[in-house]
Amino acid sequence: VKVRGPNAAEYEVLKDQQATLMLRGDRVVACNKSALTLFQCEREALLGTSFLDLSVATQPNGRGSAESLRIRTAAALAEQRQSFEWLCRRPGNGVFMAQITLDRVKVRDSSYVRVTMQPIVQKHELEEQLLKFQLGIERSNDAVFMTDVAGRIIFANPAFETIYGYSLEETLGNTPRILKSGVLTEEVYEQFWQTLLQKEVVAGEIINRTKDGRLIHIEGANNPILDEDGQLIGFLAIHRDATARKEAAQALEEAQKALEQRVEERTASLAEANLQLQQQYAQLSQTQAELGRRNQVLEALNELAGQAAASLELQPIFDKLIAISGQLIDCTSAYVSQIDLDC
Repeated sequence: VKVRGPNAAEYEVLKDQQATLMLRGDRVVACNKSALTLFQCEREALLGTSFLDLSVATQPNGRGSAESLRIRTAAALAEQRQSFEWLCRRPGNGVFMAQITLDRVKVRDSSYVRVTMQPIVQKHELEEQLLKFQLGIERSNDAVFMTDVAGRIIFANPAFETIYGYSLEETLGNTPRILKSGVLTEEVYEQFWQTLLQKEVVAGEIINRTKDGRLIHIEGANNPILDEDGQLIGFLAIHRDATARKEAAQALEEAQKALEQRVEERTASLAEANLQLQQQYAQLSQTQAELGRRNQVLEALNELAGQAAASLELQPIFDKLIAISGQLIDCTSAYVSQIDLDC
């Protein structure tokens, strides 16, 4: 990294990702981009500036910045690395607290003081984020565990014991093989392992076995853990017990099948009853048609009997026909009424 300024040279030490300044005496002769971001200014505002101008006059501990800096830089040049909290001032406006580290570096036979700074606010935020992350894992209902590259478990949260029944003492140092159900073949487990070793995620549903021998359905994700260089350093697994959900889904499916069966049976029964009803109505219609034709004959006979009533010789015969007609009409009405009641 080439940085030019008053009395500055090429400083490999400025490759640090943290905010870094190079001091000759108390003057800034070089800085990296992280320092510009931290001080919220351009490079020209820092180069040549006394570090005292980037500090408040009196530190929170009550000591003057000038005297404290003189003592600490002298110690750093004497190969005594210094680390302390420091209240800094930005060239524009505003102050911030930083964790400062001073050490001596040598460039081309010249000694400089390297100032490495980490804002304490960011440090506290990072600690808070890590705490939240830790609490989230510890209070999760999902089993979360971590292994080294050899597959040995080095961390497990309380939910691991809740789901699988193994205490932390029983878990640490063991491998996830203690969870094998025997349902899957060795070839499947080997494929899982090879996928993880290839730095790929293995996710999906699997059946595992608890300490007391129960088989449980697990929705899991197994992830490789890589360092900054992309090297595999371990594995992180998250397992959710899906047994209750699977059982509920199965019970719902069985209830649905039973309901469909009942609907089919009821539909068939109704169809059969409807067919019988149609047949009865067809028979009734046929009977009513036949009775209608009989009534017409009887009415014709009655009319003929009325016309022939004047003939004395035929009168007894027609009287008998009229009586028989009345009986037939009464029988026909009774038969139709009976059919109506049956339907």
